[in-house]
Amino acid sequence: MKFVFFSIIALYSITSCSKLSDTEKPKITITSPSQNDTIPGSISEVTMEFITTDNATLSSLILEIADKNGSSLFADTKQIFGSSYTYKNSFDVIKHPLKTKELTMTVHIIDEGKNEAISSTTFFLSPAN
Repeated sequence: MKFVFFSIIALYSITSCSKLSDTEKPKITITSPSQNDTIPGSISEVTMEFITTDNATLSSLILEIADKNGSSLFADTKQIFGSSYTYKNSFDVIKHPLKTKELTMTVHIIDEGKNEAISSTTFFLSPAN
């Protein structure tokens, strides 16, 4: 009888430990554009690339490229699954500015435990030649 009692206690302890909630934020590594990159006027699209990982399961991503006044030039949202995700996309530069323009790409990742991570990189668009 003692064996059954201790077995039930041990089983309860193991299963209750596995149900601990996820408190770890996802990790984001932006690979393109790099911090302070300058996109020449001869280039018509900007490559956006990052890798995100989590100890549990990822849920969604929100990506935005905006100028320093907050005007959005590009946005993307996706549901994502698994413990890692690689994002690669590009946006067309419709018209290069008359003078160098500062832009910020912000990546916002949420996992299934509702933990959030935000990472950003600032880069510049040069005038067309």
